Amino acid sequence: TVTISVTYYDVPIGGYNEDNVIPAAQDDQKIISQSTDGNGIITIKFKIRHAMEVVGCTLHTFQYSVDGGETWNAPQNEDNSECLNQGQDPTWSDNGGAGYPSAADFDSAEEHSFTFTTKHADVAGLDNVEQDDVRIRFMINDGTDDSPSPVTSQNFRVDNYPPFAPSW
Repeated sequence: TVTISVTYYDVPIGGYNEDNVIPAAQDDQKIISQSTDGNGIITIKFKIRHAMEVVGCTLHTFQYSVDGGETWNAPQNEDNSECLNQGQDPTWSDNGGAGYPSAADFDSAEEHSFTFTTKHADVAGLDNVEQDDVRIRFMINDGTDDSPSPVTSQNFRVDNYPPFAPSW
């Protein structure tokens, strides 16, 4: 006899190309990118897959790590922090009330994004640093269920170090 195992996901799964992982591709793909004007804003792109192709998924439980994922911190004011999308609409958690749509697989899923202001007063440990072991993670909810695991980025580089000004 042959046994066939079928995995049917009826909960939201986040990532980009694979479950629960946001790659740190900071090259041509710009999946995680930092603005170049010195304001410390990081843009994080992600996708959601769901067997039911839910339209109004939301995000919650945002955390960041400044040590490659050894420890995790929530911003002061947690998910209501203005460090997420700079306190502007669309809000990071529900995309300004529209929610984040999902698709059956990552290849056909819409690319979504939100911003994380690493120099905001609600964020500790990232002002005046240049390091490449920063990570973020968050949960996705489909209106009923949370994702079984947080969507977690790979290590990425943050450059919040003041620019060098020559003294000549």
